[in-house]
Amino acid sequence: MNYANFPIDKRVPLPSADQEKGEDFIDVERLLGMAARQAKVVAVCAAIGLFLGVIYLQTTPKQYMSVASVLIDEGVNKVMDDISAASATQQTDATILSQIEILNSARLASEVVDKLKLDQNQDFMSPPQSA
Repeated sequence: MNYANFPIDKRVPLPSADQEKGEDFIDVERLLGMAARQAKVVAVCAAIGLFLGVIYLQTTPKQYMSVASVLIDEGVNKVMDDISAASATQQTDATILSQIEILNSARLASEVVDKLKLDQNQDFMSPPQSA
């Protein structure tokens, strides 16, 4: 099992006059030359990215809105009581929170106003001022 001792990376630094003088600075001309050789690749990638960005912006909705509310049914809690002992306080809290969500519902409020014709009721529209 004789293996030759070859380096995996065969790149070696180029000898330069600056290294012989002890100066180890970045060669700006070499960097500009490398950038100039890769300018087409960078320009093509930037154009593709810009094109994909414009397509993305044209296809997405202008505004997102999401609303969610969870109501807990007491029937589920009764089933859960058989499986595990849930405290009465938790059931009461869930019931109260569910009722609050129902009362905060704009759709329910508009249905109540329509059904009771509260918008036409003067007592409701202009309640007496408290002292």
